[in-house]
Amino acid sequence: TLGLPNRFVTDLAVDPNDDQTAFLTVSGFGSGHVFKTTNAGLLWQDLSGNLPDMPVNTILLEPGAPSTIYVGTDLGTYASTDGGGSWSPFNDGLPLVAVFDLAAVENTGIMTAATHGRSMYTTTFSVPLSLAVDPGTRAATVDEGSTQAVPDSADVKIGGTGASNTGWTAAHGAGSWLTVTTPSGTGSDKVRWTRDPTGLTPGVYVDTITVTAAVSSGSPALVIDSLTVNALLTMAVTPGSRSASVVEGATAPIPDSADVMIAGPGSATQGWTATHGGGTWLTLTAASGTGSGVVRWTRDPTGLTEGTYVDTITVTSSGAGGSPALVIDSLLVEAALAIALNPTSRLAHTVAGFTGPSDDSATVSLTGAGAATTDWSATHGGGAWLSLTTASGTGTGMVRWSRDASSLDVGTYVDTITVTAASAIGSPSIVIDSLVAGSAIALDGAADPLLSGGVMTPTETEFLDSQGNQDGTFNLGDLLAWLDYCTGESPGGCIANSTAVERVRQMTGRSTGETPADTAGAGRGAQLRRPL
Repeated sequence: TLGLPNRFVTDLAVDPNDDQTAFLTVSGFGSGHVFKTTNAGLLWQDLSGNLPDMPVNTILLEPGAPSTIYVGTDLGTYASTDGGGSWSPFNDGLPLVAVFDLAAVENTGIMTAATHGRSMYTTTFSVPLSLAVDPGTRAATVDEGSTQAVPDSADVKIGGTGASNTGWTAAHGAGSWLTVTTPSGTGSDKVRWTRDPTGLTPGVYVDTITVTAAVSSGSPALVIDSLTVNALLTMAVTPGSRSASVVEGATAPIPDSADVMIAGPGSATQGWTATHGGGTWLTLTAASGTGSGVVRWTRDPTGLTEGTYVDTITVTSSGAGGSPALVIDSLLVEAALAIALNPTSRLAHTVAGFTGPSDDSATVSLTGAGAATTDWSATHGGGAWLSLTTASGTGTGMVRWSRDASSLDVGTYVDTITVTAASAIGSPSIVIDSLVAGSAIALDGAADPLLSGGVMTPTETEFLDSQGNQDGTFNLGDLLAWLDYCTGESPGGCIANSTAVERVRQMTGRSTGETPADTAGAGRGAQLRRPL
């Protein structure tokens, strides 16, 4: 109240363009009657000037031109066009009676005075045309994939003399998602538009609606419109499959997990739960969460026999795209690593001093977990007559060896081939190899069973067949092979002088230098040439 007289306050008016500036009127006599503050009432300045000393009942700032001030007194109205610097009567057509109130319809130029005992009076004044659009910003939000149009509007306000007949137009920028549905109008109205989110990817889309009118101020007026497209609430679980393998008999638990990823609006507070099928070997250890997280489980192989076990973990999040999501989990229970040899014993026949080769082999079978990548190695005992030719390998394969009877006497020789694979059941495995060395075989003695009814032991005929055509029967082909051996270099184990060699050649029709293939009828029933 600093600067105000001790009077009744009759009215207040606030400058529409400056909320720190206000005007005040008082009643009574002997003081000022119109006051102004520019600091929200901390200090008041007397604007009464040349006003008559009488009560002032009301004050009005002209809409659109607040520097023009009207006051109602006990004897009519007064006006100031210079913000209260000077006053003049404003009573054309108005009786000199007490005016208790003044009011104007905004932006129309029409003012009404309420008097004491003499009813209502109106007058008009010229108000410049102006344009405003309210609100100046609008926004909407939709989810990705929506095709539902989103309408909106803003108020177009045209004020001043002739406002109701003033036309306006509206347009927008390049946003193909926005359509102005009321592109024009007259007087105060609404500008309307529609947003179409069809096909829009997540993001914020902004366009400007521009309203234009032929007015003195406020044109063009803008509405900044934005459309936010939120990503759909989605859930994904990765990976979609998990697996593990153990050896039968294992009891240690095997933990595993998969990532649960939730994206989109509200993802941070979106809950999820996990369940699994009937596998008693699988237990969920983290079966629920909020937002992105991890589903965890443990496999228990205790008591499981050899085979593949499969269960399905199902993760569900209500309302999220991609729900439910599945993780297929499998547990392979493999047989323990094992090794076996086949056969486990071998027997060969030879003759003492024989210099030809005698090769043999056995299958190394590796089965169970890691069989294909497991290494094995072979050794043998002290037999100098035996040597390993394939002494190592990976996975299932063959162990091979060769026998040398060139320095052996008549007798039976035995050696052990030992095959070892680390951590394999059945390791080490052995092959017992036996070599029976008989007496040297005379060349003409080998011919006698075929030519003159002579007899050899089964061991001898088996040996000769093994060095001949190996068809399971001692016949001419085997004899010819023995002939070639006996006439070759270092024919140990064969008794053959020149007379015997010639005798066999004559009996078989074999010429010197002729190969076994040159002799037809190598079978047991072949016709033989007998000497005269």
